[in-house]
Amino acid sequence: MDIFSRYIVGWMVAHLESSALAKKLIRESIQKQAVKEEQLTEEAQ
Repeated sequence: MDIFSRYIVGWMVAHLESSALAKKLIRESIQKQAVKEEQLTEEAQ
């Protein structure tokens, strides 16, 4: 969920939690939302 707009950017239903499923959810959400790599983080100055 985007904390500012409260828009659901990705979701998944699974029988268990795991880091592999979390990575898959994040990867698929990034692709679906067409997020570019440089949009995800900012470098500290």
